[in-house]
Amino acid sequence: MRINSAEKPLRESLCELSRVAATFTAFAILVAACGITQAQMAVLEIAHVFDGGEGIPVYAAKSDDLILHRSPNLKAERFVVSYGEGRRIPFSRDKGMTRVLILGRVEVLGSTADDACTWQEGTVVEYLYPYSEGFAALRGDGEECAADIADPEMYRVISEPGLQFWTELTSDDGKALGWLFLDGTQTDIMDWVF
Repeated sequence: MRINSAEKPLRESLCELSRVAATFTAFAILVAACGITQAQMAVLEIAHVFDGGEGIPVYAAKSDDLILHRSPNLKAERFVVSYGEGRRIPFSRDKGMTRVLILGRVEVLGSTADDACTWQEGTVVEYLYPYSEGFAALRGDGEECAADIADPEMYRVISEPGLQFWTELTSDDGKALGWLFLDGTQTDIMDWVF
């Protein structure tokens, strides 16, 4: 088949449009598969919540019923337990889980030779999760350490990590009931214990 000169720009435009549509479709599939969604797998799980010098929150149920999960994962089986509106939710660091869904990124602005990690200026490292008072767990070049990312002369946060916080809820007699997702929809923070 021969293409005359008038049809050639139209055909090239249609081919380009087709490539753009294919790229957009591939991007949409990638976002759906990798974005922060309720069904996403974690890239890192830490068997505690609120590490470091932060206080421990005192939680209370917002309603009579709580939606729990069999494991600390939004894909896990869900079920409802009667709990009582305003009732305190026991919380301890060792019965918690921090799930990192997406790693953040931090740029090193100055040499960290005096710190636990030895990164050069301009290095971009992974921001795993925050600690307290400006400190965060960072990883890069085979090293992992806590660093004061609140220091604007040493670090620049490029992106924050995507995090989920969970606590294992127990009955009055200590029996494990299930995992509560601490996203603020089912609980209020009544106080902090330092």
